[in-house]
Amino acid sequence: MTSQHQTETSAKTAVRYEYTPAFPQILEHLNATLLISTYQAGKLLRIGVHDGKLTITFSHFDRAMGIAIDRERIALGTRRQIHFLRGSHDIAKQMPAEQGHDGCWSPRASFYTGNIHGHELMFGNEGLWVVNTLFSCLCMLHEDFSFVPRWKPKFIKELAGQDRCHLNGLALDHGQPRFATCMAQTNEPAGWRPTKATTGCVLDIESSEAVVTGLAMPHSPRWFHDKLWVLNSGCGTLNIVDHKAGKLQVVESMPGYTRGLALMGQFAFVGLSKIRETSVFGGMPIEAKKDELRCGVGIVDLHTGKTVAVFQFFTGVDEIFAVDLIPGMKNPYLQGPIDDRVADDDTEAKDVWIVPSPNQEPPKEHRLPIYARPFMETPHTINLKQNTSPEEMLQLSRQFIQQGQQQEGCKLLTQAIPLLQNPAVALVDLGNLQQEMDQQPEALVSYEQAIKADPTCIAARQNFAYLLFNQGFIEESLKQYQELVKLEDSPINHLLEAITLPIIYPDLAAITKWRTRMEDSLDAIIESGSYVDTLKQPAPTNFFVAYSGQKNLPVMQRIGKIVRGVDLTEKFPRKPHPQGKIRVGFLSAYMHRHTVGGLNIGRITKLNRKKYEVTCLYVGRSQDVLNQEYRRVADHFLQIPRSMEIAREQIASQGLDVLFFTDVGMDALTSSLAYSRMAKVQSLTWGHPETSGSPFMDYFLSGEFLDHEQATANYSEKLIRPPHLSTYYDRPARTGPALTKEFFGLPTNRHLYLCPQTLFKFHPEIDFIFKGIIEQDPLATIVLIAGRVDQWKQLFLQRIRKSIPHVDQHLCFLPSLPKDDFLGLFELADVVIDPIHFGGGNTSYEALAFGAPLITMPGDFLRSRITYALYQKMQYTKLVVNSPQDYIKLATGIACNPELRANYSREILERVPVIFNDIQEVHALEQYLESIV
Repeated sequence: MTSQHQTETSAKTAVRYEYTPAFPQILEHLNATLLISTYQAGKLLRIGVHDGKLTITFSHFDRAMGIAIDRERIALGTRRQIHFLRGSHDIAKQMPAEQGHDGCWSPRASFYTGNIHGHELMFGNEGLWVVNTLFSCLCMLHEDFSFVPRWKPKFIKELAGQDRCHLNGLALDHGQPRFATCMAQTNEPAGWRPTKATTGCVLDIESSEAVVTGLAMPHSPRWFHDKLWVLNSGCGTLNIVDHKAGKLQVVESMPGYTRGLALMGQFAFVGLSKIRETSVFGGMPIEAKKDELRCGVGIVDLHTGKTVAVFQFFTGVDEIFAVDLIPGMKNPYLQGPIDDRVADDDTEAKDVWIVPSPNQEPPKEHRLPIYARPFMETPHTINLKQNTSPEEMLQLSRQFIQQGQQQEGCKLLTQAIPLLQNPAVALVDLGNLQQEMDQQPEALVSYEQAIKADPTCIAARQNFAYLLFNQGFIEESLKQYQELVKLEDSPINHLLEAITLPIIYPDLAAITKWRTRMEDSLDAIIESGSYVDTLKQPAPTNFFVAYSGQKNLPVMQRIGKIVRGVDLTEKFPRKPHPQGKIRVGFLSAYMHRHTVGGLNIGRITKLNRKKYEVTCLYVGRSQDVLNQEYRRVADHFLQIPRSMEIAREQIASQGLDVLFFTDVGMDALTSSLAYSRMAKVQSLTWGHPETSGSPFMDYFLSGEFLDHEQATANYSEKLIRPPHLSTYYDRPARTGPALTKEFFGLPTNRHLYLCPQTLFKFHPEIDFIFKGIIEQDPLATIVLIAGRVDQWKQLFLQRIRKSIPHVDQHLCFLPSLPKDDFLGLFELADVVIDPIHFGGGNTSYEALAFGAPLITMPGDFLRSRITYALYQKMQYTKLVVNSPQDYIKLATGIACNPELRANYSREILERVPVIFNDIQEVHALEQYLESIV
């Protein structure tokens, strides 16, 4: 870089940039001006050339996105509008000669589309094409409509504002749409997000077929010189696509997230961006090079495939959205819509007024810059006739909902309900819709109104009881389940009522009270002789029983007498492998970014394929980067339908030697499947550290330090305690810069005691530890994660406020955080608190990876001993305590002594490598599998 400049935007934000000498030379050679939009900074940048130097102006446009240029117009997509600038180039002759302007573009109109996320714009033969990302279609504009849909991929079944496939790019061939880019061929709302790193594709518009797949967030397809060009953004590359053979050829790898492409002559102008710390950009291949990424524009010589010039921002702009070229002029004047335009010499740009001359007759017609005619069916609009019946309104509302227009469906339901003689069913529909729209409080009201309208409505009562329970209103939930049992005296309703437990206990006495009620209710079901038949329906999980701090084998054995399945091994006998391998199947609903997914991917990847044939049986739905890795490393990967009968038979038909449940008790389907036999040998392990109670589960894989010798009395399965944890865990690492306390809104002058666990892990006895820490350390701040349900936080606060005066002065709740930010907390914490009775698993690996002093107090059950087992493997027990008093003393001693904290951290970092990437853990799993077969 040989040229450096600095300017300011209207907000007086410094923008520093550099460019290589070849950059203005190439623009001058092409006789062109470069336009750059940046969504993040809300600017349209004009880069021209005058006297051999770049000239730059910034114009503010809210969320500037796609750019289209033709001879007379520039169109720019923004948050809710498309702005049109008109060429009035004679004005340039009236401007001072020293400014060197050879053209003028000024704003003339804007078209209000609403926030359709218009990623790219293209002027074609018929007018302006808009890539409507929100509605997954290509559209045009018309004065009577927000937009007119003209094409959508064939896998998009209906028009809906749900960003289903993230359609984002368009290539024209001789003025007609020919190719488009999207991030996944999915019809699910936001269905592209989980798999965006591997499912991007280029679509042929005529056939809707993909001409190349497997891309990472592709953008900016272009048909140029009879070749199809595309940016594989997540890999940071410029590419040529052989659309007939379905192959991708990398032309140039670049130091940024590539988005925005303009081609002219022998050059490609490629937009380069840094990646934001959000779920949208996480998981991309370029994330590994995050610190090396740059923001700006690179020019690639298409003859050599090499970058020959660079324009780079250092401050003020981190992300490029689109780039395009104005041909035929090197330094036009460009006027933005509001008065914060700033030139590269720090002088504010001036308004330009264009009016008819005295001898020119004003135009008689006013028209929008672009028209189009309806081509594809447009979204329904609510236009009810006066005599529309409420039944017709209900039918229409269901059509809206099916098309993804939830708001419209909700409005119609709300209009129809007062007109119905019995609105209960419609109110249940409304409540279900409100839950889908993440409006749980409103859904509670709808279900309650449905019950008032029809007290015998089973669906209303079931949904109301479940949602009350999920939101933490336990007493109210229990009353509804009791009423449900009176209405429908079925085994499943009795079981639902029996296992209803508080999510947050108000005190220790409540544990005994609710435990006794549950056991008595389960005994009553057993005595009645009734049972839940999982051949007909799944059974509910008893997930929250694990958080009471008590021995749960008696409870789970009771449930094992109530819930029944079937033995399918005679119908589907074992299939010996032709090469003598052991067929092992791993069953889970969490083979994606989840604690269970993270704990199991290593062992499945590393199992010796000379001895084992591995089948992954996935009953979940998420498809993210980790899920793609499961699909890649498994010998066989089966997506199991969420139907008890089909799932059971499909799993049994594999003829497995061992069916390995990675977790039982978290997902209703996998928990219900555990009550049947689908393989000769069935085992589970500590993804959810609790016994199953099922007579068909043979073994529980634990560890020497995860369970003590007497722990066999805690399991209905045969307990196996190898010397390892039988995992293979990759060491976590952060990709972003070091974070500060200010970044999280944490106090800078206090000691941070971090406990980043879900609130239902906080047994009432931990309040004593929190109280002791606060009493011993007046500067203590206990940092917690608020969680997804506000009522859980309120219940926890109600309890802890009773025992700790002024506790609010010592608590800080953080929202759920992106993974990289979450890991950054461990670098800031003075002490990390492992909850008692149910401690950390994934978080313990993560805390220790960053040398955080993690204090633990192991109990009698596996669920409180994972951190202890990790320390045993490290041969480091200085942070293991045996009493709450010792816990308090050690925690405050470390937090109040930075030197002591540093010593503990150093010792942890010296010893922690042994718990990561240890192949001996996999060998222990292999020995276990051989022994049980």
